[in-house]
Amino acid sequence: SPPPCMNAHQWLGMGAYASLVLGFYLLQAPAVEDSTTRLALEICYGAIALVAACAFVKAAAVDPADDDDDDDDEAGLFCQLCDRNVHAGSKHCRACDKCVAHFDHHCKWLNNCVGARNYHSFFALVAVVLWQVCGQMCAGAWLLAWVTRNPADADALLDDDDRFPSHLTRLEFQAALAAYLLLCVCLGYLVGDLFAFHVLLIRRGMTTYEYIVSRRDEEAAAEDGRGGRDGAGVRRAHWKAAKGGDVLRCGCSWCGGNRVGVGDEDDGDGDA
Repeated sequence: SPPPCMNAHQWLGMGAYASLVLGFYLLQAPAVEDSTTRLALEICYGAIALVAACAFVKAAAVDPADDDDDDDDEAGLFCQLCDRNVHAGSKHCRACDKCVAHFDHHCKWLNNCVGARNYHSFFALVAVVLWQVCGQMCAGAWLLAWVTRNPADADALLDDDDRFPSHLTRLEFQAALAAYLLLCVCLGYLVGDLFAFHVLLIRRGMTTYEYIVSRRDEEAAAEDGRGGRDGAGVRRAHWKAAKGGDVLRCGCSWCGGNRVGVGDEDDGDGDA
């Protein structure tokens, strides 16, 4: 199937990441006095950004669909929506309208499902971006504190046309650093929460979808045991949560919205 068009979440995510990169080259790197050290840092940071970009492209562009053929003995399920056999562990995503091998979740920020073919790229993207954000957040906090404590040295730094040709005043530079630090804090919280969640899933040997279903079933059983809402009401509430009505403590800004779409809301074991 042809690749999906870029959506608003992808444009927003790329805009935030571009701001992160530009902030390094326009605000942080020029503050390094030694030109050789500054060049080395710029090259290393560019390489890291390239790795993140490649991971994003692969995770977003790879088709994660289950390409099982009818003669495969490992096929364990039949998807009525796809009208063909699929492997056990595959699920039909309504957003993508395809069965995804080893389905994890549907991510709007990638505009793609995450499954067996692109999970490693997805996880690498999250890990690399988190590493970048944490490093830049620490450097940004140190630089802002230095400018505040050393106004005369900061003025001399900003008067250097080779390093800061924009001729920012010290107050403007402090405001830019503060805004940049706020961006890093927000991204760090969202990406860090998502990274921690997937580390937990990997340790448990679960997918996001399996986590959602297991938690929904546990809560439904607890509700039934307390004699709370009727079973149908519990089932509807948890199905809504499985599709994204609940942030699931998973960095919802990355994977919120239509988090999971499957072909059968009854989750029958015999159908994908």
